[in-house]
This record gives sequence, structure tokens and C-alpha cells, in this order.
Amino acid sequence: MGATDLPPELNEHIIDFLEDDRAALHACAATWSGWTPFCRKYLFRALSLEDARFAEFLAILAASPYVGKFVRELYVTFEEFEEFESEEFEHFKTIVPHLGGVEEFHYTSGHWALPDISTLKNLGPVVRLVLCDAASLPTYGDLARFLGNFPLVEDLELLQCDGIDYENRKHLPALTVALQRMPLKWLVVEDVGIMPVIADCISQFPEPQLTSLSFDYSSLPEDWKYLPHFDPLVRWPKLHLQELSFDLHSENSPYDEAAHGPYPAQAQGHQAMKYSVFSNRYQTQRLSNFVRTLRSCGHVEVLRISTNMAGILDLAHLFGECGLHLTKSDEIHVEVLCQTSEDFELMTVSHWARSLLVFPGMLSQDWVLPGKKTFTVHCDHPGDRAAYIKVRDWALSQLSHLLPEQHVVVQFEGIPEA
Repeated sequence: MGATDLPPELNEHIIDFLEDDRAALHACAATWSGWTPFCRKYLFRALSLEDARFAEFLAILAASPYVGKFVRELYVTFEEFEEFESEEFEHFKTIVPHLGGVEEFHYTSGHWALPDISTLKNLGPVVRLVLCDAASLPTYGDLARFLGNFPLVEDLELLQCDGIDYENRKHLPALTVALQRMPLKWLVVEDVGIMPVIADCISQFPEPQLTSLSFDYSSLPEDWKYLPHFDPLVRWPKLHLQELSFDLHSENSPYDEAAHGPYPAQAQGHQAMKYSVFSNRYQTQRLSNFVRTLRSCGHVEVLRISTNMAGILDLAHLFGECGLHLTKSDEIHVEVLCQTSEDFELMTVSHWARSLLVFPGMLSQDWVLPGKKTFTVHCDHPGDRAAYIKVRDWALSQLSHLLPEQHVVVQFEGIPEA
């Protein structure tokens, strides 16, 4: 008995076993036309549209209009154009009515104009939205109108909204309403300028459903001298999170004595460091306002804080001067990443390596929180293996004498290759 003699549901079941093997799916689709629709269900499950791909997919739809209904993940990218509007906008507007089943939508744009966003509501039941827009959303009202097309989103990532006038909050109520309409459970904010606004919006949710919230400072631009201004009155007492993440990664760059004063004596042993963004009173006040917002959470099951070796001083300010007493958390996990040559150099310099002892000591205090606490140093950089092991063994030896037994779990991961 051949495949042509089998019932359609059995043929479909056979193809289901190949869903992650694109080469096999292409081969099966070319072997027998009866398998083609079942193969296309997986071949078009994730669709990426940019540049010439818009016109190419339109040609596919002209021959097989039904394939658009198979798309579940859609990645759309509009590059920066010189024209007022690109023909890609028209292509996209023509493509959207053929879809209808999109559940995950990634939108990236470097263009200052927008396609017809009223068509976005026809993409499908989008539950995950990732937005990275460089210029086409100049106001919070524009952002609200964009997000308003996705009332079913549970997972939202705001990676970049550079075109917005951050200080003009005229349309902030509209943005709050757009976010409130979403049954949000997971929210990631990486755009530094919009963080305070999103914090304000969250504080106004009558019954927030968020379970995971992440603020990411790892994309802090090198010329960004100040943190965004968090309103000290913003509170999240109704927010009960399963996980709160806070990433603070400083860029590695040569120290500028002209801008920041004499080179610190304790850092003379290495050639690269980043000026701490929290090293003046104005910055510390802004960080304090942010910390007050974090501390106002009703409850946080797991708090995750991540930094790199260059940002370890900033994290010291977060814990020390601003007093991060998150007693409402059940667990706290601090991770220090070593992913660049500059970070590796900092780690293997004795003066800087001593900073690795500070945070486990802070975490060991019961006033931080009485639950589970871990401190992990993870090295992905292929540096000097012997130097890394030396630092690791020295730190573990020192901590074994400093820490009360079982108060903090200290881990060193990712030993560099020789």
C-alpha cells in the first residue's frame, strides 16, 4: 500500500513527525502533491518578511492563497527608506487579509512612516508581541493606537521606541488603556526612555494580571548620562509577580579622565572600565525612585538581578546606597556575566575581583530576605583558563570563611577553554 492509498488523516499524521525537519518537508512536498498542503502547514508556520520577501510571498499567495492561513509566527522588518512610503507597505497591506492565524508577531521598523496599522487587527489572535521601532511612533498616542490592535496579547516586549518624545505625556491615558485591555502576563521593557512611563501605566491597572516583569538596562547607550526619571510616587501594591527581572549591564569602554576625574586608585590594575552611571547624587536619587517602585510590589516570588563585571559597581549602589530590602521576595538570584575580553580582564585583576565578595556578603544578611539566595558568576569568554580558575578558587575560599553556612549558594560556571 502506498501513500496515495492512505486516508488523508494518516498522511497528515506522517508529516506531523517531520514538523522540525525543513529539508524533509521540502522533499515530501516535491514527491507527491497529496503531501504538499500538510508540508506547507509547517513550512509556512514561521514567516519572515523583509526587503524582496514581501513581493516573493505575494507571488506565492497568488498561486496558493491558502498558505497564509498556516502562518503562526510573523516577523516583519521595514528598513529605512528614502521615499515617503515604500511599496513594501502596500505589499504588507495586501498580504495581511490572507493571514488570520498569527499568534506571535515581531515588528521591526527603521522607517519614519507607518504602514496602515488598522490592518494589523486582521493578523489573527496575537498573544505575543515584540516591538522594535526606531522612528515611526512619535507619541504615546501612536504607540497606544499600535498596541490597540492586539487586545489578546499576554506576552509583550518593548525593545525599542526611539521615535517617541519621552517627555510629552499628553497621550499617556490612551497608552494606559491600551495596556489595560491586554491580558498581560509577561512584560519586558528594554527601551530606557519608556521605562518610567510603563511603570506609571502599570500602577494604574485596577487588577493587574502580570506574572513576570523585566526591566533591561543592558542596552543603555554609551552616551546616556542619566537614568530615566521614575516618579517617586508610583507604586505597585496590587502587583503580585512570579518573577521580577532587572538587568543592569554597563558597556566596557576606556575611562575618560577629562570627563570623570582622576582614574580611581583601586582600578589602576586594568585598562578598561565604565564610569558608573550612578556615581553622582542626581543619579542615585533617580535609582532610589526606581527602587521604591520595585519595593512597592505586593509580592515577588523570584527576583533576578543580572549585571556584568563592568556594571558591578552600579549593582553595589543598588544594594548598598539605595537599600534594596526586598523582604517580600521568596528567592533572589544575582548573576554576574563575563562575556567580553574587557569583562574577563576586570575579573582577573585582584582589586576588581574583590568586588565579587561584596554581594554574597550582602545577600547573606537576613534583612535582605530570609528565603533562597544564589550568587552566580558565569563566564562565556574564552580567556585564560588558569587565571579564571585562580580567581574562582580564591573567591570561593574567601567566601567559605565569610558567609554563614547555607545562607547563600555561590556558583562559578562556564570555565573558559584552555
